[in-house]
Formats: sequence, structure tokens, C-alpha cells
Amino acid sequence: MLAQGWVRSDKGRVRESNQDRYYCDGDVGVFAVADGMGGRAGGEVASERAVRLVEEAAMEFRALADAHAVGEDEAGREAMFEALTRFMHRVNTEVYQLGNQPAYPGGIGTTLDLVVLGAGVAYVAHVGDSRVYLMREGAIYRITRDHTFEQHLRDHPELRAHYPDAARYTHVLTRCIGSAPHVEVDTALVELEEGDRILMCSDGLTRYLSGAEIATFERHARGEALVKGLLEASLSRGGRDNVTAMVVEISEIEAGDFQRHPTRRDSLDKVELLRGLELFEELDVPELLKVVRYVYVREFRAGEQLVRRGDEVDGLYLIVSGEVSVRLAGRELNRVKAGGYFGELALFGEPVRSADACGEEDGEALFLSRDHLRELVTEDPALGNKVLLRLLAGASRLLQEIAGASA
Repeated sequence: MLAQGWVRSDKGRVRESNQDRYYCDGDVGVFAVADGMGGRAGGEVASERAVRLVEEAAMEFRALADAHAVGEDEAGREAMFEALTRFMHRVNTEVYQLGNQPAYPGGIGTTLDLVVLGAGVAYVAHVGDSRVYLMREGAIYRITRDHTFEQHLRDHPELRAHYPDAARYTHVLTRCIGSAPHVEVDTALVELEEGDRILMCSDGLTRYLSGAEIATFERHARGEALVKGLLEASLSRGGRDNVTAMVVEISEIEAGDFQRHPTRRDSLDKVELLRGLELFEELDVPELLKVVRYVYVREFRAGEQLVRRGDEVDGLYLIVSGEVSVRLAGRELNRVKAGGYFGELALFGEPVRSADACGEEDGEALFLSRDHLRELVTEDPALGNKVLLRLLAGASRLLQEIAGASA
């Protein structure tokens, strides 16, 4: 896969120094942006150390990506995620230990976004409020979610009454590299197409430019002109913080790289499909990308038996198109149409299926296995609990319907 990167960084109109750091190597396919914090010199130390560690590990990432990111090898992809997460933990440990020195009485920290290109895919590891976007055909998708107290308040509406001015907490981080002995790391995978562009930036850019505005710039400029335009726009609107913008363009997906089967949905296709399902309608794109990591597309035909009573429970079926009937002893209990799902009762109950499910029309389903649901809950409890609560609500409604039909 051929990629080229352009980057610009500036201390802004107010700050005396630039505590942002970056790494950009299109040949190796490794990119990083870090925004340091912790006093006049501490932030520079933190971000510098984080990016230096990325540089030292770049060839190791390249080798791992070449070895593991092959086709739809789930085990290989999970190995990459594990390697990136271990690396982010190592960076956190080193920055945390630096911050314990007497020279930094308040500690030090940094955001860190890391992107590693594999065979037709981009692996993302993220901590903090710097961001990663994917730009494709004039549209923009935010891949990462801010680890700020403002975002925490948005996720927990019950707390807003205690913090009426949520905007005050835009830059109060709930997670960063180096602030504590352990840090939770967000990871994501995006399948790429030729012409895709990845934007990595510090919050000095996104505090002034929305995603829609960035997309407008992207539609009128490329490469160096794009990063220059983004930087100048943020500076002209105040420039109260350091600002860094990096754009990585995928110019060619080579024959040896991962080529999706023409009928197989890619990451963003799956995001759009999940968005149309009631179960996931409250999730944003970064959250949906986490779910996408665990769902797989399954086609079915009219008359096909998807599930048999007595089978071992495998997981949850989310209907994208077509219709499926759920039957018990030949009697139809439920007709599941596009946007609905079935199998939620089995996730919480017996280890075997209690009913049959049969395709009534040709269609397509997204499948989430019981084991993968457990992994999702373990990796991101907040997101997992959102999904579980909606599943339980749906299971409760289904039980009431079944009880009403039996009465």
C-alpha cells in the first residue's frame, strides 16, 4: 500500500513554545501525533518521549503489520491490536516515571494517537483528545472519541444538572499518557480504499474547526495545501493553543495487499448499517467502529434455516435486509424485518436455542457472537453496558409479546 504524509505544526498565537510532537513516515506506514501537558517544559518532555518511542518501534510495527494483517484473518488482527495496546501501555509507564521526577512536581502527560497501515487497513490506537479522521469522497468520519470531561458529561446526562456549563470542561482530560500508572487505550480498525485520506491533529485544530468545516477544506485542497489551509484557519480564529495537522493519503492499494471480496461490507459500510438499527441508534461513529470490530456479515436465502431449536447458542442476528420468522413448534412467535434483531434471549439464558429461525425473504444479517459481545463489554464497559441495556429492554418487550400471544 502506497501512502504519503504531509504535516505542519505551530506554537500558535499565545503559547511561548510548541509542546506538540509528531512522527510521519509514509514509507514505513507509521504516523503519530502527541500533545504534551504539564507545565512549561513538562509537556514537551512527555510528547517528545512518546513520539521518540513510536519512532524506535516503527519498524517493529511494520513487521507486525506485514505478518498479521492478511485478508480477513481475525486472529492476526487481534494480535495487532494487542501489540499496539501493549506499546501504548509501555509509553504510559515511561512517561509516568519521568513525571515522578522532582523536576515535575505536578507530573506530566501527553495525548497520543498512533496509526499503523497494514495490508489495506489502518490500525488506530488512541488516548486523549487529539483526533483521527477518515476522509473519503468528500465525506469525513471521526474515528476517535475525545477522552474529556465534556464527553463524559455527554455520555452521562444524569450528571449534567451538576455541571450546567459543560463547555467549560472541553479540555479537561479524563485519560492521557503519563498521568497514572495505567491507562485505558482505545483501538480501531478501518479498511481503506485508494484515495482515502487520514487526518491526525491536536485539539489546537479541532477547537476552531468542526468536522464539516474540515471536510470543506478537504474538498478543495490536497497534500501540503490542505495541511497549510487547516493550520492557517485555526490560527486566524484565535490560535490560543499549539496546533498540529497531519494528512496521510492512500494513493495505491497494491495487488499483494488485502482486497475485500466485492460483496463483503467494509468498516464504514458496516457503520452505516449499524446506524440504521434501533439497537445502535444512540452510538456515535467511534463507538460503532468498536462494535464493527466484532460483527460479521451473513447472507441468507428464503427458506434457509438460520437457527434450529436445540442448537448451541452462537450469538445475535441483526437484520439488515429481508425478513426472518422466529417459530416454536411450527407457530410463528415473531417476524423480524430490516432494522430488527433476534437471539437476544439466548444471550442471557440457556446455552441452547429455544426456537427456530427461518429466512422468509433473501436478506443480509450482521452477526455478533456471544463471545465477542463479552469481549466488547470487557474492553469498553461503558459502551458494552449501553448495548446490554438496550438488549435487555428489547428482551423484556419480546417476553411481554410472547406472554400476550400465549394468553
